[in-house]
Amino acid sequence: MNHTEPNYRHFLMARTARTCAFFAVITALFGTMIFPFIFGGLSIIFAVLSKGNTASYQLNAKIAILVSVFAIIGNTLYSGFAIYNIAFNEEYQQQLNETFEQLYGMDMEEYTSYILSYPNTSGEN
Repeated sequence: MNHTEPNYRHFLMARTARTCAFFAVITALFGTMIFPFIFGGLSIIFAVLSKGNTASYQLNAKIAILVSVFAIIGNTLYSGFAIYNIAFNEEYQQQLNETFEQLYGMDMEEYTSYILSYPNTSGEN
């Protein structure tokens, strides 16, 4: 048995890793916060598994690892920047309050207190 040539399963695994990396980049560009981590992580796992017992990674696997790492880092930076703006930027908070007022009829503080309050569903007063 030759352990230096990848078989067809290794090729499919590397191609699946590349596809997941593509989805990680697309979801990171459209501003979702969770899916780039999921697709990027899956891509890295598939890329590592595609190596098997061969001497080196296939080109698709190398590309998938690189693209996934960039997607995860970019998404982390973008998410951190958004959370920082929500927490510390007064102008951004005002714009967010205006948007919440237009959409829901209440500002963000009222909205979050409404969401975090648990209604009494037991029927007791």
